[in-house]
Amino acid sequence: MSFYGFLPQAEGGGNAPAQLMICGEIRPDGWDWDGDTEAERFRKQLSACGDVDVVINSPGGDVFAGAAIYAYLKAHPGRVVVKIAGIAASIASLIAMAGDE
Repeated sequence: MSFYGFLPQAEGGGNAPAQLMICGEIRPDGWDWDGDTEAERFRKQLSACGDVDVVINSPGGDVFAGAAIYAYLKAHPGRVVVKIAGIAASIASLIAMAGDE
């Protein structure tokens, strides 16, 4: 099971933002740069979204996976709103700084 999950559009439809949940330890599993890896899957899922609400409850974890998530969120053309639902420690705090709000 992945430490993150996308809900393409929050309930209510319309212009509601997509929701990205980052819960638990950020793990390096599959976060290499060849082929259809976890990082590429994350990028594809994010690129299919407009505005995104990011909900974080994570003690941190792998620096490389977290740095990739930060970079993708920072480059995302939609509005990124970050909400901390518990803790955003270590590399999760970097991801939290990718938000516009």
